[in-house]
Amino acid sequence: MRTATNDSLPVETTVREALEKVRSSKFQTLLVTDRCGVVGVLGQLKLEQEPSESADKKIGELVNAMVFPHAHSDQGLDLALERMGAHQLEMLPVVNRANVHQLEGVITLRDVLKAYGVGPRDGA
Repeated sequence: MRTATNDSLPVETTVREALEKVRSSKFQTLLVTDRCGVVGVLGQLKLEQEPSESADKKIGELVNAMVFPHAHSDQGLDLALERMGAHQLEMLPVVNRANVHQLEGVITLRDVLKAYGVGPRDGA
């Protein structure tokens, strides 16, 4: 798990603005937040699948704050990898068990692969 960076957007952000952000971001995944905390996760692919006439739609309408892909710090990497694959995301929020909206950090696909010994070696 790593500290969450600035890869989050408020629910009031439009699809157009979110696409601009994700295209310029290090990750192709964004966390969606409101006053309670994290309420969803959106990947670039999902945003790009929105019809062009939906460009002014709020991203809060694209997520379900009650059910969204996430992990808890005591869960295994295999579960995180499974959820990333199922939802075509390269990052998952790691949230508090008592409050699913309280962000504790994030886990990235690169983190998981590195933990399994897959990927570029340092110095190579």
